Amino acid sequence: MNGKQMLHILAMSRSTILLVTIVPMACLLALAIWVARFSIWPAPTLADLKYPVIVVPPDNQAPYIRTSADELQRGALNSNSCPANETVVIDSDFNIYQEQNVKCNQSDLSISLRYLVRPGSQLTYSVCLKRDKQKGCAAAVELISCCDSLGGDINDHDRRRCEIERQTTLQGIIAVLQSDSTTAPQSQESSSMPQESGEQLAQN
Repeated sequence: MNGKQMLHILAMSRSTILLVTIVPMACLLALAIWVARFSIWPAPTLADLKYPVIVVPPDNQAPYIRTSADELQRGALNSNSCPANETVVIDSDFNIYQEQNVKCNQSDLSISLRYLVRPGSQLTYSVCLKRDKQKGCAAAVELISCCDSLGGDINDHDRRRCEIERQTTLQGIIAVLQSDSTTAPQSQESSSMPQESGEQLAQN
């Protein structure tokens, strides 16, 4: 074996050593980062939300408001406001979540009896949350505006959608959803503009 062959073998040995040591270390580092991600950011709970919240059903029906974790876990039998997987929850800080692993706490027999005796009775559910990738006012407004119904007739729906797009707080959006055509709330920009006094109107 000459000197060139020896150098070639040594070079291959170094590459093999690097491959054997660096690749496993990189895999271990990636695994550690993945584990740390879930330990640093634990799964959110209903108690972590800032209330009130707006709930958007998975079928894009009319959104509704909930003011506590207890309310989020309740819903009338066969109602659109029952907790359900993939339901979107938007809290007052514009954090966006999805309901997951939703389970009714009542047995099938109990549900059947309630359906026969008290069809509108409340059921309780266990609900898990998953953080959505999107957050913020713009994302929340888009999710709510895409609902098939925002309440009222078609004209009221369009008015509410336009008003919602002008809001910058969740409380403002809630005020729009709870309003009717005769008490349409002003957007924050318009409400902050000075209004003419009675004397100024009289002078005009």
